[in-house]
Amino acid sequence: MNNTSPINTILLVVVLVLLVGGGVWWYQTYGPGAPKQEGGVQINLGGSNNK
Repeated sequence: MNNTSPINTILLVVVLVLLVGGGVWWYQTYGPGAPKQEGGVQINLGGSNNK
C-alpha cells in the first residue's frame, strides 16, 4: 500500500522544515550557545528629549 499522494509528502516536508528551523532558532536564542543577556530587558521611558 504505497499510494501516498504528493500533497501529503509536501506537507510532511514543510512540517519537518518548520520543526528544524524552529529548533535552530530556539538553540541560537535560548540554547547553550546563545549570547548572555545582561540586565534583562532595558526599556527607555524618557525617550530622547534631553533639554
